[in-house]
Amino acid sequence: MYRAVLVDIDGTLVDSNDAHAQAWIAALAERGRTVKFERVRPLIGMGSYDLPRDLVDHYLLSPFKRPPLPVPSA
Repeated sequence: MYRAVLVDIDGTLVDSNDAHAQAWIAALAERGRTVKFERVRPLIGMGSYDLPRDLVDHYLLSPFKRPPLPVPSA
């Protein structure tokens, strides 16, 4: 029987933002796109809908070109 449950909410215990950015870079690399860490890292936390849309639009991965969303300031 467990006596406690440990939950990490949005990087409280582990700062995984850099790893999340690296995962996006690796995923895009599998599709033949080179994306710089400096481009992806500020987008982490943007949301699971807006971040991919911004990257897709910025790197022309979509047949429909829309203006990219502004990069949030840190």
